[in-house]
Amino acid sequence: MEKMMESLKEFVWDIIGYLIPGAFLLIVFNFCLDKREFEYDDFLIDWEVFGTSLVVIVSYVLGYLVYSFTKYKIYLQDRLIKFIIYLNYSRDNFITRFFKKRHSEEWKEQFKNSKLYEAAIAKLKVEYPTIDTMEINEVRNILMSKNPTQSETIYTFMFRSSIFDHVSTIFMLVLFIYLIQLFTSIELLKDDIQYKYIYLSMLISVPLLGNSKRFFFPKAMRIPFSNL
Repeated sequence: MEKMMESLKEFVWDIIGYLIPGAFLLIVFNFCLDKREFEYDDFLIDWEVFGTSLVVIVSYVLGYLVYSFTKYKIYLQDRLIKFIIYLNYSRDNFITRFFKKRHSEEWKEQFKNSKLYEAAIAKLKVEYPTIDTMEINEVRNILMSKNPTQSETIYTFMFRSSIFDHVSTIFMLVLFIYLIQLFTSIELLKDDIQYKYIYLSMLISVPLLGNSKRFFFPKAMRIPFSNL
């Protein structure tokens, strides 16, 4: 019964984790798209004709699209950071330190060198002789299986981290379309003065959302190691 409840909990987290970003994408584009460029009143769906169930399904599917964009965003971001560090000749200065902190894998290097991680590996080595070769995610899964009571806190932090990341992706997608619109004849987004302030707010929010993601994600990964 306990395993079934745990599986149900993971299923619910999975549904919500895709549903919220997809719904937010739908809301943002429904708000920002210039309806004068389209023959229908609402983006993708007519909210009055179709029921709530269709909105939920569309949001869930769009959530997977947002997730794919987020993964690709992280990939491009890491490649750009590596290139900037390379141009800086990997010197240990402000530029290198600033960009290294924003690499998605940087926290792993720092955590692997921490006393907490070393203590966890030393304690588990008797039971798992090859644990030195395992990734942090694999070690974390072992620790979570030994202490399942902490899973709710971990899922909460992971969920917050992913939401910050997905919202950032959606804002960047809107800003990318608006940038194209500035230099072409395409007019997909509303261009009134109040919307320009909204786009500026999105631009300012992107690095702030990134900082919040970098706060919650490593914390979620470290929790199992802190409860040995």
